[in-house]
Amino acid sequence: MCLERLKNRHEVRFWIKGPEMNFVEARFFLELTHVHFLSLVRKGVVPFHKAKGKARVFNQTELNLWLVQICYWPKSEIERQTAEHFIKRGRVRL
Repeated sequence: MCLERLKNRHEVRFWIKGPEMNFVEARFFLELTHVHFLSLVRKGVVPFHKAKGKARVFNQTELNLWLVQICYWPKSEIERQTAEHFIKRGRVRL
């Protein structure tokens, strides 16, 4: 049962069809925990758009560019730690 849930969680990033994602889709796309992703969003590290009174919207292309950027040129300690996480998981290869 747990293995099946992990498999589904890993594959969910491939089910995202459009370029615009909500918080949950973006979190699954980046394969981060809720707490870690929320921390990155609150600190303004992850790029997102928010119209007045609307929910956060994440763009798939911007997230991919951000992912590569933090792996090569991290601007802060939290970006460096997040980049190490992506590299360990095999999400980015240097």
